[in-house]
Amino acid sequence: MDWWIVNQLRASTLMDLREFIPENYFMSEVTAFKLNNHIENSEYYSSEFKWEYLATKLGKKLLFESTVIMSPRQVSASELLMFLGLLAGIEAMLGVTKQISNKAQLLNVSDSNAGEVAKQLSIKQLPTALKNVREALEQYLRYFEPSEAQPFLPLINSSKYQEKTVDLHPNISLLMDRMINAFENEDPSGVLHASASIFETMAKSITAIDTVQSKSLGSFFERYRKESMIPQEILNYIQSIYIRRNTEPLAGHGSTALPEITLKEATVIIELTKALVRIEGTLQIFRNYQDD
Repeated sequence: MDWWIVNQLRASTLMDLREFIPENYFMSEVTAFKLNNHIENSEYYSSEFKWEYLATKLGKKLLFESTVIMSPRQVSASELLMFLGLLAGIEAMLGVTKQISNKAQLLNVSDSNAGEVAKQLSIKQLPTALKNVREALEQYLRYFEPSEAQPFLPLINSSKYQEKTVDLHPNISLLMDRMINAFENEDPSGVLHASASIFETMAKSITAIDTVQSKSLGSFFERYRKESMIPQEILNYIQSIYIRRNTEPLAGHGSTALPEITLKEATVIIELTKALVRIEGTLQIFRNYQDD
């Protein structure tokens, strides 16, 4: 699921339930969920485990144990909050166990069954958690005005890339799905690889020359500069993504080294990639309109 939209959805449920949430509830210390600093992004995972515990506990209490009067929307928000909490915990556990397993494999030591746990989370628990969130969200959005519900609809739709934008090429939508899947699988180097492939496909679509279709982006990037309507500074960013794809371990080539790119960087790459595809497409429409 799109991390940005999920965060907005968390905020929406908490806003609907704010009168039932104790003061500073989510600021309370839960030391049991603090991870060792040897885990990459340990602060993020620790905060997600903490959020899972507090959100699930609060949602469950309001849904099944509370005697206070709530509106139908608030009841629905309680259920959704509970499932969002469970999803956060499963995704965090998946990220941690994958990381432990991958590091153990590189060091040629036992992963203490972390890989098998990650496999079971990915195959069984995560799909169930996602299904529960989507079903609870569908019910929750019944109490929204259409314009209010619009930002959350991509979480329900089966396709992960539902923005209404110019379809520069069908392959871009496929690569967008691949990019989001890589992020959900805690694979930031896969995000980088998919982003570079999206930009290369976009450049080939804009350039529209048969001779570049079988070439790498680096070999015709200057021609793309001339055809693109994106500002030069942004084109430099696109070029930097392509260059980094070729040097980052596991992004463009096999490697025995660990990737340096983080999930935080991958989040930025995803959002900028989506935005730049929309911008390039919109500017091309504007160009075609002027030409007409």
